[in-house]
Amino acid sequence: MAMAMGMLDPHYFLGRAEILGWINDTLSLRLQKVEDTHNGAVACQLLDVLHAGAVPLKKVDFNAKNEYDMISNYKILQDVFTKLKVDKYIEVTKLTKGRPLDNMEFMQWFKAYWDQVTNCQPPSEYDGPSRRAQCKTGDVKGGMGAAAGPGRSISQGSRAAAPSAAAAASAPAPTRKAPAAAAAAPAAQRTSSTGIDSIEVGGGGGEVQGASLSGGAKPSMSMTRQTVVTDCSMI
Repeated sequence: MAMAMGMLDPHYFLGRAEILGWINDTLSLRLQKVEDTHNGAVACQLLDVLHAGAVPLKKVDFNAKNEYDMISNYKILQDVFTKLKVDKYIEVTKLTKGRPLDNMEFMQWFKAYWDQVTNCQPPSEYDGPSRRAQCKTGDVKGGMGAAAGPGRSISQGSRAAAPSAAAAASAPAPTRKAPAAAAAAPAAQRTSSTGIDSIEVGGGGGEVQGASLSGGAKPSMSMTRQTVVTDCSMI
């Protein structure tokens, strides 16, 4: 089967979200990045969906980390392509390095091949986790395995901890407390016949806060003693 794809093919304009959504929905995975496909196992399983029994899954390692195991996965994929007469050369050296662009282009090509085989129709029901369980090291490890079923949250604990929007809206607005005013003792107001109408003395520091003269002028001096003599006969 010839599979020619020019650089203006619409599949090369598919975004990361579309590619990841297609992979995760088809295989019941939770991949976060397209480069998470770089070890070749995802491509092997996608081919297993299209051509049931053509891929020896028991030899595929979904948890391949080193270059040797990754190359082994791609060798399996290339052998199946050859048997199916799919004209596609896999650039293994580039893909195993995990560079986003290289892996993105390969998955875009795979989506074009997928649409050609399926005629853009959804495939028959496929149990991704049970098929991966037959692989060399079982299902993929590290939180990217089987996705949560319908109606279930991937992280129920974190959702339970967060209040709902309705609850947050109905909660009473928090009241802001005004800063407590410093307690001030009542100012002592005394009069004398010296021409000073009144002197206000703070209760705590004993410092004169302000004074007014009968002539209207304010004195420039300040008093620091707490006791003010107001009886002229004592002078």
